[in-house]
Amino acid sequence: MMKINFNYGKAMSDANELDNFANELENLANNRIEKVIVDLDSVWKGESASMMINKCIIQKEKVFEQASNLRKYASGLRSAARQIKKAEEEAIALQKRREAEIANILAKTESNN
Repeated sequence: MMKINFNYGKAMSDANELDNFANELENLANNRIEKVIVDLDSVWKGESASMMINKCIIQKEKVFEQASNLRKYASGLRSAARQIKKAEEEAIALQKRREAEIANILAKTESNN
């Protein structure tokens, strides 16, 4: 029988780390990138300034998109971890029932002899 070694706690911890990283990315976008946009707008005027600000806004949106993707990955990891844990628990319960059934059969066989 092949054994799968799965660490549920580690998987959930990794999912939390992904969420934390997503939070850090959002903070980066909301604080540092936004500050760059505001600073550029206050010190640089003209068409090239507008183009640069628009590029910064696009990059900010991409950072938010990446944060959202990390949250999706974290959610998927949690879901998979729960499913694996449930399957392992069901397999253990089934094995215990089978062992009990075998013990009952052996006990009956011995009592009939």
